[in-house]
Amino acid sequence: MRSFLDVGRLDALVTNFQNLSNSARPRVWWHWVNGNVTKDGISSTPGNVNPLK
Repeated sequence: MRSFLDVGRLDALVTNFQNLSNSARPRVWWHWVNGNVTKDGISSTPGNVNPLK
């Protein structure tokens, strides 16, 4: 009987997880509300965004 954690299968799982195909990668969809966007706003990092109050 084969173990679920067979080393070869586990190595393949880790390798495939670390090298995801484009179809398996997460995606982001942005909605610009009323054109309320600037070049600075697009290029800033999420840490620079003020949270909504």
